Amino acid sequence: LLFTVMDDRVAVRAVLECGYDILADIDDYKHGVPPLPTDHHLVLVEAEKLFHLLAISVDPDADEGKKEREEKFFAQICGLTKGKNLLAKALALFQPAHQALIIATIAKHLGFLCRRDLFSKLEWQEAEPFWNAIRESINSIQNLSYLVWILWSFLEGHQRDTEGVVVAISNEEGGSIMYSILSRSFALRNSPETDPGDKDEVNKVFKRLFDIAVAQLANIFGIAENLSHTWEIIAMLDALAEGQDQIRLRSKVQNLLKTGGAPPPVRGR
Repeated sequence: LLFTVMDDRVAVRAVLECGYDILADIDDYKHGVPPLPTDHHLVLVEAEKLFHLLAISVDPDADEGKKEREEKFFAQICGLTKGKNLLAKALALFQPAHQALIIATIAKHLGFLCRRDLFSKLEWQEAEPFWNAIRESINSIQNLSYLVWILWSFLEGHQRDTEGVVVAISNEEGGSIMYSILSRSFALRNSPETDPGDKDEVNKVFKRLFDIAVAQLANIFGIAENLSHTWEIIAMLDALAEGQDQIRLRSKVQNLLKTGGAPPPVRGR
């Protein structure tokens, strides 16, 4: 891979240049005049090439050190405006499993990507298509196991970074991504077509996320950038929770409202 023999920053820029070249080829095939019977196949081939260029391993048995290096490299791509723009244009071109893998990798580093002090205000404005593409991809997921994978990746990436969880949930875009993941999980978990085993798995991973979110609720409210998003996430946590967990969440919210640790819910966004 490029980043094993080159400085990471040089390698990232080389990948971005190659990626934009591939996107240009895909655009040519999509809008060729006259259209040719082979164009659709060529689009699929180029999309597969672009996915592998991003250097994320699809091998579940790959060496952990290698996977970690690949994921950090990908996070560096996502940390650049040009990288975000590339992903925004490319994500919908990938097959569903590859989209899920990319979103899982983004979720693993969501706290980092949501730390506003690392990026300028202009970069955040220019990143809107990137976050929109992620939300659209999440909302199109039809397989609950993909969402389980994404949620576990989020927890794995922040297992020693509780602050990153707080930042991700309280951030404008990160909170919107987490809400999309939770709401899509809720919809598929309640679908009669979903495999019971997948429902059990999503309940397990949700329980882990739920416990962290409830414990950090005051901190999440303390730095929330969009209170409507925060209340939407709490509503979704409440919907996914059961029994004593639901009671615990509601009690915590009531206490925060009484003590001024949380503002009342607001209507609209």
